[in-house]
Amino acid sequence: MGIGHFDVDDKRRKPVRRTAKSSRPAVHQSSDQVIYIPGEIIYNSWGYDQTNIDFYKILERKGNYITIVEMNQEEYKNPNPPREPRSPNELWGQGQVVPTTVKSGDKPFRRMVRIDRDGKELGVQIASYGWAKLWDGKPAHYTSYA
Repeated sequence: MGIGHFDVDDKRRKPVRRTAKSSRPAVHQSSDQVIYIPGEIIYNSWGYDQTNIDFYKILERKGNYITIVEMNQEEYKNPNPPREPRSPNELWGQGQVVPTTVKSGDKPFRRMVRIDRDGKELGVQIASYGWAKLWDGKPAHYTSYA
C-alpha cells in the first residue's frame, strides 16, 4: 500500500458519511441577546508585534449577517491626564484612538455575527487575523513602531 492509497476493504479506514442536517438543535435568540444592530460601532484590535485598531459602523442587519463600513479614527487627547510621563520617550509608539466618521469611498461589506449555543452574540470575524466586538465608547489603546 503506497502513500495516499485508500484500501476500501480496510475496516479501520471506513469513510464517514456526512449529512446536510446538523445534529445540534437550532439556536433561538431573544431580542435582548441581539446586540449587533444598525448604528452601533464595532472595533477590531489586532497585530503581532504591535496593536492596530480598526473601527466599523454597522449599517444593516439581516438575520445573522451585518453590513459594515470602515470608519476614520483620530488620536484621543485626554483633557485630564492621570500624570505626566516620566520621560519624553515613555509614551512613544503608543496611544489611544476613537472613531470619527465613515471613510468616504469605502465599500460596505457583509460579515456573519457568531453566536454561541445559548444564543449569545460573540463577535464578528473581520478577517483571518481578527475579530470585532462592540465598542464600549472608551478610547482604544494601540501600539506602533513608527
